[in-house]
Amino acid sequence: MSGAVLACAALSVLLTPGTESWRPDELKVKPPPPVIDFDQLQALALTFLGRPYVTGGVGSPGFDCSGFVCRVYAEAGYGLPRVSRDQAQAGLSVPLDAVQPGDLLFFAEDGEPISHVGIYLGDGSMIHASSGRGEVVVANLSQSWFQDRLVSARRVLTSTTGVPGPAIPEAPVRELVEHQGRFSLPPMVRRPSRRPPPSFGPELAGAGVTSLGFRSAFLTEAGVLGAVLAPEATLHVESWALDVAVAVPVRLEVDEDITVGTFERWQDYTRFLRHLSLGLPGADLELRLSRLGDVSLGTGVLVDRLAPGTRIRGVPGLSVARSPLTFFGRARASWVEVEAMLDDAVDPQLFGVGLAVPLGPVQVGLTAASDQQAELGGERRAFNAAEAHGRWSALSNRSWDLDLTVSAAGVLALGEAGFGALGGARGQWRPRSTVTVSAELRAGIAGPRFLSGLFGPTYLAYRGLFGEGLAELHRRGVVEGRAELAFGRIQVGGGYGQGFGARRHPLDQRLEAYVNLAALPLARARRLDLRLVLMSRSLFDPRLRAFTAHGGARVTLTDWAFAELYVQKSETWEGGGGLTVTWAP
Repeated sequence: MSGAVLACAALSVLLTPGTESWRPDELKVKPPPPVIDFDQLQALALTFLGRPYVTGGVGSPGFDCSGFVCRVYAEAGYGLPRVSRDQAQAGLSVPLDAVQPGDLLFFAEDGEPISHVGIYLGDGSMIHASSGRGEVVVANLSQSWFQDRLVSARRVLTSTTGVPGPAIPEAPVRELVEHQGRFSLPPMVRRPSRRPPPSFGPELAGAGVTSLGFRSAFLTEAGVLGAVLAPEATLHVESWALDVAVAVPVRLEVDEDITVGTFERWQDYTRFLRHLSLGLPGADLELRLSRLGDVSLGTGVLVDRLAPGTRIRGVPGLSVARSPLTFFGRARASWVEVEAMLDDAVDPQLFGVGLAVPLGPVQVGLTAASDQQAELGGERRAFNAAEAHGRWSALSNRSWDLDLTVSAAGVLALGEAGFGALGGARGQWRPRSTVTVSAELRAGIAGPRFLSGLFGPTYLAYRGLFGEGLAELHRRGVVEGRAELAFGRIQVGGGYGQGFGARRHPLDQRLEAYVNLAALPLARARRLDLRLVLMSRSLFDPRLRAFTAHGGARVTLTDWAFAELYVQKSETWEGGGGLTVTWAP
């Protein structure tokens, strides 16, 4: 008995805030003087906007809800406990009708312990690491989820005026991991610690809440100027990471009848579904039907950021023309990961599957893909491909990740088989809390009929061109690389691939570039979301040039109104702009 008592006493000493022995490097409390001005605290918290939600995360690169709060206050000079249930005992209790900017807000299900926390910013808004949104966001507290579950508030910041206030009592540390046991996250919101890559699909910004809205725009469709009016509705269930978005685009043109599009086949009636998804991007369970995103399978040697939405006429989600409704599914357990995709769930032409098995630091897998509607000389042909791949996690710590990869793939096209093999390295470096640098380099040998990243973002818009190119391919070397810099709410990246040797081919040349700005503050409550993406094959060869691009900008004017601009290029340029008004109950 005495031994157990001594062990409990030693554990309580180790877990007291005075020793700070439980804190990882990211949560080390900055030496005094602490931040005592709310504007400084808010500026610090906003630097983490867009950082992904990761169970147990403290910022390298992702957060859970209490890890985010603990990190912000640690960098401000305050030692909070690690999890929300202990944080709810820190500082001074504040009546809910008297909260001030900088106060901590705590949420719980009816009759249950505290399970969520955020930082109040004033004017009815809060910044928090949201499992349902999958990242650090600014949320409106008028939403019913928050209203129904807000249970308490605590004050830790000594003053909101810059004048030091009374000392704040410390709270004991009893738990070190958020969301364990009955608080564990479902597979739809559980994600690995690595930041998921940005989508290359023509995504439009959305509110991410249950809402009714109205989108209007002046835009082109196949080069014809027209106006679109689109009432829309979104259902968002945060605990399941469920999103359903429906819109009814109504197109108006000069000297033409008002139309919502043709209805010649049953598939035409699905055009009103913009997006349906269960699970966050990169989650252990992810199922989605979308007109906007992209898809990759395995290492990307076969299916690499395939973006079916780039082939349609008009702006995705606002077009009355037929557009693909892409399916992607992923299920991941501790011993296996399975992926599947269809370029169009209601009219499939290209499909793929992937299987990966982790064996400690090594992962091995298989990927297969097939296009039954490929083209050559105006004729339909089938392209079939398969890949075996392996990855070794050579290094992984708070600052570095390094993977070594190898792939061997084959393609059966035009009645002949082709093969290729690539080896490479992929690394990620986090020199600071708000900075992540990623890079990947691959090189290898490609044979006849084999093209690295064959089913990529430009493929569906230029099927005939790729068929002609495959008939000309011979044995040659290939090298390709990618890099990305993520700085706070800004992501900038790009990639380049090229063949080498006497028989290199123009289609080996791949060029991609993108810029992402997420919720960049402008003035007061206004924020800017910006997305620009360029993708090309053989950009400098007019005979085999495949070129697509898209971009979108959204300025948040208020919590319920957004101004937007869109542009898209596949076979023709399309674009426009408009105003979205959204009501979120």
